[in-house]
Amino acid sequence: MVDIWSKGEVVSRILALASSGQVKNCTHLVVKLGHANAFYPECEKNWASREPARDVALDPIAYNGPSAYDWPVCPQDCPEYSEASDFRRSLAGSADPSKGPVSTHYDLWAEIHPSIAAVARSRFEATHYSDAIEAALKEVNRAVKEIVLARTDNEYDGADLMNRAFSPANPVVRLADLSTLSGQDEQKGYMLLFAGTMTDIRNPKAHANLTIERGRAVHLLFLASLLMFKLDERKDVV
Repeated sequence: MVDIWSKGEVVSRILALASSGQVKNCTHLVVKLGHANAFYPECEKNWASREPARDVALDPIAYNGPSAYDWPVCPQDCPEYSEASDFRRSLAGSADPSKGPVSTHYDLWAEIHPSIAAVARSRFEATHYSDAIEAALKEVNRAVKEIVLARTDNEYDGADLMNRAFSPANPVVRLADLSTLSGQDEQKGYMLLFAGTMTDIRNPKAHANLTIERGRAVHLLFLASLLMFKLDERKDVV
């Protein structure tokens, strides 16, 4: 099966299709990031027809990934055909060798908060997606708990911790300018987001044997990462 979250694997599959004659080594054929952070082949001139992929895992409801995925089929006499001197590089998005090596893999971890990556990456890459998310959310809980304990000498956990930490009325951790209505709304919104994440995602995962698919795991990694970045941006760092 082709991992469509790996640009390198999609590019390699297109190169194999070129070897079999299904596609041409054309500069207009590229691989682009799209829905659910997957990579999709595309004819930029819209001349290629499409053939349903039978070597890609699909999600019937498009929840954690695409419900349909196609490989291109180039016409034999395409009026827009333009031969690529380096087809692999052209597919990856840079036909100019002077621009240096082309990355053919989307670097998810470059966008994830370092603390989340540190606890979740090895689990995620071993395809233990549920464990990766549990570790990520435990790290969010730990970071907030550490701040609250240092400032109040009290230890809380989960949603209760988040409600106490970010309460707009009496926050232990201030995330916004509380002198303005919009700042108060922002503080309340993040309090609800932190608390809801603990209640709806961390607790069910910690107390039940739940399975999380890769696509949803990526979504939740970004959620945990957002919470950690917001915590880093707090207004009352001491």
